[in-house]
Amino acid sequence: ILKTAGLAGGKLMPQVSQWADSGWDINCPVFPAIISDTIAFKSAVVTRDERDHGDRLALNYGHTIGHAIELSLGYKRLTHGEAVLLGMLGAMAVARRIGKTKVRHLEPFVELILRALSQAPRLTLDKDRIVRGIETDKKKSLSRIRMVLLAEPGHPRVTFVSRDVIDRSISDMLRIYRAQ
Repeated sequence: ILKTAGLAGGKLMPQVSQWADSGWDINCPVFPAIISDTIAFKSAVVTRDERDHGDRLALNYGHTIGHAIELSLGYKRLTHGEAVLLGMLGAMAVARRIGKTKVRHLEPFVELILRALSQAPRLTLDKDRIVRGIETDKKKSLSRIRMVLLAEPGHPRVTFVSRDVIDRSISDMLRIYRAQ
């Protein structure tokens, strides 16, 4: 849901924020609209790009680093969704580092993700293992990694990023995660 809120932007962001304010209660009055809007967004993306060659690539937001985190943990201790949330923090760190966004555009979204992650187990993550996990990613092309980045909620962009930028951005992500 949070990934889709970031990709879609618009009314989904304040709805998810309201849901977070309820303590992530599925009985929150806005929750049915969140589910409906999330399904509608994903359905529209998949309908436009059934073969995963254009718009649909955005649905991989957070997955490049998230999958590497899962691999680094032996697919234990975090759910897929929790790893993707961390991957989204990493993707936002990449976007900031390469100048694809301004902090003020993503800060409310970072805060929302950190609120969600506060429900997840607190773990010590190994940066080098995460970076090695990214090296095995299917989206890798020579020395660059294809990633989905947000300029701001509702504005995803697919771009290639160097291993060095990823490495430094994972350090940034881990600092944000540890500080919460």
